Amino acid sequence: MMNEIDQLFTFGEIIHSKNIKDFNSDASPLVCGKRVSLDVAINLIKKKIQKKEVHFSNINCDLKTIDKVFEVSEKRRFSINHSNQNEINNFYLPFQKFGGSVVSLNELKNRADLLIIVGDVEENTFNTFLNFLRWDKKKISNKIFCIASKGSKNFTNTIIEKNILSFINGINKVNYGSIGEVSNRMSKSNYPVFILSSSNKLILNEMVLRKLYNLNEKNKNIKISRICGLNNSAGFIASCVMKSGFPGPLNFTDWGINYEPYELELPEVTKIKEVQFIISNFSKSSFDHKFKINISIGNPSLNNKKISDIFIPTKTPGIDTDGLVLRSDGSKVIRLQKKFKSNYIENSELIEKIFS
Repeated sequence: MMNEIDQLFTFGEIIHSKNIKDFNSDASPLVCGKRVSLDVAINLIKKKIQKKEVHFSNINCDLKTIDKVFEVSEKRRFSINHSNQNEINNFYLPFQKFGGSVVSLNELKNRADLLIIVGDVEENTFNTFLNFLRWDKKKISNKIFCIASKGSKNFTNTIIEKNILSFINGINKVNYGSIGEVSNRMSKSNYPVFILSSSNKLILNEMVLRKLYNLNEKNKNIKISRICGLNNSAGFIASCVMKSGFPGPLNFTDWGINYEPYELELPEVTKIKEVQFIISNFSKSSFDHKFKINISIGNPSLNNKKISDIFIPTKTPGIDTDGLVLRSDGSKVIRLQKKFKSNYIENSELIEKIFS
């Protein structure tokens, strides 16, 4: 089952209540895996990043922290990306090319008469989505199709296709079988919506958006939505767009802000920057690529935190502090409320101490 914070990120509401488990209330700052005081860790970070090229990596935090990271990055000429950056790139790169009419979750729930979900969606996420819709069983059975490449056929209208690209290309061309059924339903629909899974690769999203572009030129008026938004990716995208006009990742330079989705892939960044600075509140995943210097702040339960050169635990919005995030479609601000107190430092306070 999706945890409460992930439900808020994706759907903007708690659909299934779930108690917080395994929160680490006794984490300590670490230097090379050994416990140290907060002051010692902060002073060592200052020393290590002095006159160094820094990349803010795997950002997943609340809006206040994102704003602080942007402020520091612009002043110090740093670069930034999100923990869900591949997912962001895989949608926005083809979307910038083909465009489309993206609808909010509320529009989807209240107006759509046909939903075609493209790509593999985890079963618990899919079930939570159905509960969010609050449609009756008959409407769900008649109005939702899932086109997936793997997994058990646990939903009546799931079409298992090893070659989804070929299936998408065949829509409105083939008039028999599963493709014919989907094409027929689309022709009768007044408000069809294609929903793209967050797991989709770039080539699949490009094929879908290209297809919808061609169909919409024939006045099909097909809408787009997504099942996505974990780790406040919508908040990160909105902040990037307001600052630069692009969804990120961003590189702040003496000549302005550069949108560099390929140049800022982590394997490339490791070649030009020495310091990786992770701010990870909502995800327990640590870094995928090691830099010369690796600094992590955020989730007290971060995985493999001992392999960071320096780690500092901070308060987590929705657990031991308040915070604002955006729902996945960017149309709703969500307030994550503190559930209990802790002695950890706030992100914004820590960043101020490090970079002041």
